Amino acid sequence: MHRHDQGFFYPGTGAAREGGVGAGAGATLNVPWLTGGATDGDYVAAFAHVLLPAAYEAAPSLIIVSAGFDAAAGDPIGGCRVTPSGFAHMAHGLLGVAPCAFLLEGGYNLDATAASIAAVARVALGGRPPRLLDAAPRPVAMLAIHQTAVAQARHWACLRGLAGAQPFGLAGERLPFSRAEAEEDEDEGEEAPGSPRGHERPPAPSADAGRPLSPRSPRRPRLPAAARAAALDAALGAALAAHKGASRLPQGRGQRRLRVMHALHLVALRALAKRVARRGGAGGGGRGDYV
Repeated sequence: MHRHDQGFFYPGTGAAREGGVGAGAGATLNVPWLTGGATDGDYVAAFAHVLLPAAYEAAPSLIIVSAGFDAAAGDPIGGCRVTPSGFAHMAHGLLGVAPCAFLLEGGYNLDATAASIAAVARVALGGRPPRLLDAAPRPVAMLAIHQTAVAQARHWACLRGLAGAQPFGLAGERLPFSRAEAEEDEDEGEEAPGSPRGHERPPAPSADAGRPLSPRSPRRPRLPAAARAAALDAALGAALAAHKGASRLPQGRGQRRLRVMHALHLVALRALAKRVARRGGAGGGGRGDYV
């Protein structure tokens, strides 16, 4: 589970359909959040619908957890809103599958990271996770969860029922798995059987059950390049405003360096979005103008 922003969030990899190749096909399960601001409810829902069923299906004898806390509320890089209680519930779920080894990765807000580590450690030592105050997932999170099920149902039996279901009342909404896949959708030709996208799809339900969210839906609406660039510009403007507010908080030298680097990236992306918007307004809109 990670922030992906349809390929625009660093490093841009980890789309739902990136599940490994060759003998390792299906060994990787990505739940890429389509926006920032992922909550406890989003993460717990991904665990309940995707990760825990897959973990039980895999039946491991040991789970090694790369315990990073970039998604913690208050982290200046991750931009998510997971609380120590949320991390504790995720750890508690994994401990029900197999013994776990939690290997500390990191996080960029020292206070939030410390509190989250303590919450996970308490659960690992036999404690119960505290009550979740924000347990309801956002609709956009459920959309990302459904996309993962559709992309990986070929490899995981536990995901096939979810993949063939109407996506949680979100009929008509469609977001691409990644920027690269969205550009591929421009092609109207047939896919080669051996291509990464030329794999089997779960059977679609009847018309009465509603059309499932398909990665290759031909009827999804597409905005002009200028509109997509304007939306990105607005999102980056909001991110810069939030960044300025966070920069007034007490911080060490390392945190200041990271904030400056993050701000420079945002400014560069916003400049790119404005250039694309100008090209779209001048009659552009081809594949090179995609945002």
